[in-house]
Amino acid sequence: MRSAPDTLAGLPLHHVFTGPRALAAIQRLHGTGAVRLEHAWVAGYGDERASGMLYVGVAPDAERARGLMEDMERRVAGGPTPFHDLRQLAVAGREIGLLRGQGQLHFLYTRGSRVVWASIDADRACAALKQLLGRAPVDTAGRCELPGPG
Repeated sequence: MRSAPDTLAGLPLHHVFTGPRALAAIQRLHGTGAVRLEHAWVAGYGDERASGMLYVGVAPDAERARGLMEDMERRVAGGPTPFHDLRQLAVAGREIGLLRGQGQLHFLYTRGSRVVWASIDADRACAALKQLLGRAPVDTAGRCELPGPG
């Protein structure tokens, strides 16, 4: 995923920004000095019924991307943030952080030097994971299954 897809879980793309504007937006979310990224893009999706966001940052290397993801998870676990109920899922051979907050589900993962944060309405979460990762977590009957709030 090098650029914003035209849709996310069936929701149309309504805005995207890249470069300094995207880097500044991600920095604002993390606080001063918290994030070192080389490139970024931010995309918003939605219609009158649902919405989603993708934040993608490119770190200098995969190790720093993992470090950034671990730092975000520590910050959420340490609170206070608008996010809660951090869980870890294994999907498509990678660890995914699952959070709840602001009326949506949020997924956090790395892919090489990229750090991805996806926010989407709960009823579209499985479709978004399948689109982004090629798979979603499934139960023994093959249905998508995400853990409920703890």
